[in-house]
Amino acid sequence: MNELRQINNYVVFQTDLEACIDYIKSITNEKIFLVTSGRDAKSILKEVHELAQIDSMFIFCFKSENQHKEKTTRDLSKESAEFLWFQMFKDVILRLPRGNHAKQQMIEFCQHYYRGNEKELKFIREFKHVYKSNMAIRWYTKETFLYKSVNKALRTEDIEQLHTFRFFITDLSLNLAAEYEKLKKKGEKIIMLYRGLIMEHEELETLKQNEGNLISTNGFLSTSRSKEEALEFATKPTKRTDSVPVLYEIQCNIEETDSTIFADIAEFSDYPHELEVLFDLGSTFEIVSIKKDIELSLWLIKLNASDKGSKVAKEHIELNRKDEEETSLELIFGRLLIDMGQYDQSLKYFQSLMLNDYTQKDDIAKINNLIGSAYYNKGDLDKALEYYELAYNLMMNDKPVRIKDSARPLTNIGLIYHRKGQYDRALELYLKSIKIFETYYGKEHIKTTKTLTNIGNVYTETREYNRALQYYENVLKIQKESLPSNHMETAMTLNNIAVVYQKLNDLERASEYYQQSLNMKQKILPSDHKDITVTRNNIAKINKRKNRLQYATSDVYESSSSTSTSPELDYEDGTCASASEESSPALSASRASSAPRLQYTVHMASMRPTVPIHRVREPMKTAVIRLTQKQTTDSEEDAEEQSCIF
Repeated sequence: MNELRQINNYVVFQTDLEACIDYIKSITNEKIFLVTSGRDAKSILKEVHELAQIDSMFIFCFKSENQHKEKTTRDLSKESAEFLWFQMFKDVILRLPRGNHAKQQMIEFCQHYYRGNEKELKFIREFKHVYKSNMAIRWYTKETFLYKSVNKALRTEDIEQLHTFRFFITDLSLNLAAEYEKLKKKGEKIIMLYRGLIMEHEELETLKQNEGNLISTNGFLSTSRSKEEALEFATKPTKRTDSVPVLYEIQCNIEETDSTIFADIAEFSDYPHELEVLFDLGSTFEIVSIKKDIELSLWLIKLNASDKGSKVAKEHIELNRKDEEETSLELIFGRLLIDMGQYDQSLKYFQSLMLNDYTQKDDIAKINNLIGSAYYNKGDLDKALEYYELAYNLMMNDKPVRIKDSARPLTNIGLIYHRKGQYDRALELYLKSIKIFETYYGKEHIKTTKTLTNIGNVYTETREYNRALQYYENVLKIQKESLPSNHMETAMTLNNIAVVYQKLNDLERASEYYQQSLNMKQKILPSDHKDITVTRNNIAKINKRKNRLQYATSDVYESSSSTSTSPELDYEDGTCASASEESSPALSASRASSAPRLQYTVHMASMRPTVPIHRVREPMKTAVIRLTQKQTTDSEEDAEEQSCIF
């Protein structure tokens, strides 16, 4: 046990074969080194040999040199938005308070994680007593708990752990920025850097397909000024048959890359001969070329350091900062967890904030509102209502009364009644919320649009379509004046306008608005995102309706001898049905499940990205960023109602 912990502190023992296999299949973001007995080897190999998360399998043998820390392969479409999520995280994490409380929180986590590992516990005690903020680079270059833990959190994108390590991550970023300023003063204009590694064939093919695009790291990227040092890493012997040696050649033009931070860290390192240069979090590079170098017997990937990715991210961050004016950074971080779909983690985080002596009194009500939003996203409407009402009551009972803040929980309470079909009560609350927003911000302020959208949704569901259109079109006008040209909230409004036209049987205009919504979403979200599924399904239903209507018309025209009643078009799902078929319970159920879906807005100030970013795996955590539209195919899945909350 102790020997294993010296290699990798996280060791899981399983005595049940089926439980072991289930556990392996549940891991998606890490590589697994499987040690098994000869007795079980044959059985377990049948189940797991094709799983991507299995790096190596050992039978009564564990060699530390075979440990491999690659991040698992991920589908590009699933990760296209994560670049902006990570940039948003970085922006928030670097602004969070990082005093003694944050340091102590990190130390306590490490002490618990490395319990029983005396070697690492000794380093933790040393860190606790001697560490200063200007020592971050030196500590990061040591082969200790810090390097391992921070890299694991970054590699797996574990937001909860990254929050725990915010104290050190911020220090390291600030140290690198300070060293970068020193580097700029040395007068070097062009710096060539190198990184050698063993890369899987699949990953190399993905990079080759993205030549000319940007690649981004979601960690601290280590490179060297020495090509020879990098080649040693690229040409290390390996028994893996699915991998090839790769050399990154990175050109950095200091005069053209203000936001790509990197620094010489050889003087801080225990291995100064490696001439290491470390890039800051989220650095971006343009893929210039990928070619086979026959002489070196490896693949040569030429990159240029680039500010393009950071410029896109900056626009997104600035837009969200405007919506955060009255919200503390701690709450913004929790809201980011909800926006990333990490609802259980957000609940744990908010509960810890409630117990924190550092939490501001004014934040307690807002925390309860966000807890309600986490439960809403989990589908627990009753629990969500409980916390929304608690948030509202805390605001109204405060001294002085916080009427301005109360508009958000009011809208969210209204949405709960809305989803329960109590439309009159929902409208009453929505209109009360709108009055508050307009009093404090003005009639056509962007903050009014979420509540106005929900009012439009009520009128759509009560079949007052013309009134619904008035609200949606007003929302669209405000969004076009206030938001970037491609924004998720605008795309949702276009979708909802299309739904109304579909219900009014104006199929051409419905199709037009659905397509506008889809085009915008494809520039913003990963192709398998459920919001895209909603719109693709609605377009598919429109097309089916058009085709069936055309077929029915043609059939009536051509069959002059027929005396039967022509089929009626069911405007809920686009099917043609005779009078006798319409009475079928099964058919009615089918119609209800396939009706066009509205998209709701719940007040949490969603921080969704506004450009498509596509990730690929790289051993040091890279992402390919595409600034062009990704083509998708229609999906036949049932769409669900969509929400974004205050």
